[in-house]
Amino acid sequence: MLSTTSLEDLLPTCEIEHEQNWHTCYTFNLDTLECNICMDYLVAPIYQCENGHTAYSRCCFKLTPLRICPTCQLMTGVIHNLQLEKLNETLHVACKYAEFGCRKWPRLTAEIAHEISCGYKSFKCPASVGCISMCSVSGISHHFQVKHAVKMVEVPSNKWVEIVLELTVNSADLLLKTENMLFLFHHEKQLYGHVIYILSFAEASQENAYRYHVEVHLGETVFSMTTIAKSARQPGKDQVASSLIIPDALLAGKIGIPI
Repeated sequence: MLSTTSLEDLLPTCEIEHEQNWHTCYTFNLDTLECNICMDYLVAPIYQCENGHTAYSRCCFKLTPLRICPTCQLMTGVIHNLQLEKLNETLHVACKYAEFGCRKWPRLTAEIAHEISCGYKSFKCPASVGCISMCSVSGISHHFQVKHAVKMVEVPSNKWVEIVLELTVNSADLLLKTENMLFLFHHEKQLYGHVIYILSFAEASQENAYRYHVEVHLGETVFSMTTIAKSARQPGKDQVASSLIIPDALLAGKIGIPI
């Protein structure tokens, strides 16, 4: 069913991307734009058979060699549905991460590109306790403090900060808040020793912009590492590969770590 909504009513809660002269927004069931073959949203070029059954061009060319419409068995992939292509170019959809705070309404044809770079893109909680919650940047600090009782401390940029670790604890997290970024300090005890690393909550494409230096002083012995603070928003990252590992036999009690 098609309905209309005043643009003025929508603007307080959403941002229509790349539009300057809109006066009215139209909303309707997007299932209308599903490809009859792959059931995904249609993207130009859009074809139809003589009976009007539409199909995404990529799917039409998969129906080789005869390109038979799976609905009515007539040939498809020849007739362009120009009106549907024009409609497709004007449609905007709410971002799938709207529940996490995104107010953008990208074009339907740019939906995937927007979601890849969306600042509110959800990601799995990186807590060391195996949490399966999906979080966003806007809510990650609240999630850690409420769900995991993790403390957050404000730290100055480019300054040494000393963190005291209880070595009898199997794992521990600490949120570090700088002027323009949030970081997660992580320590855990493994069979081969103690693992220490820091994650940023920057976009995965920007993680190279954040580096840190960590040192562990044991008498006259110093373990140190300078590396990139990998993004906690990047799935499948091996954090141990970029961590400082201290052999368990060298440690006892508590240690202070300046970072």
